[in-house]
Amino acid sequence: MTKRGNEKKFSRDPKGSAPTKTTTTTTTNSADPVCTPLKPLPTLFKVLLVGFAIWLGALLTLYFQTVYPLRHAPSTDAAATRPGASALPSAPR
Repeated sequence: MTKRGNEKKFSRDPKGSAPTKTTTTTTTNSADPVCTPLKPLPTLFKVLLVGFAIWLGALLTLYFQTVYPLRHAPSTDAAATRPGASALPSAPR
């Protein structure tokens, strides 16, 4: 009967079972935490996606109700249409 460590190691090569040369010089520390991959959670993804869409819609609504009309409103000031004229009110003399 042979000990476990004395058996020849065979590769999983589909073309043949040639012995492999394995020399393990690395040591594993049992204190290192083992990282397991996270499971995908499709329900959480959908909830976060809906929340993001609502947040983006709220931001766009606020923009179009506050900033956009001021930026693209037709100007009624005649001084602002002249080249070099300022839209600021002129000071009293």
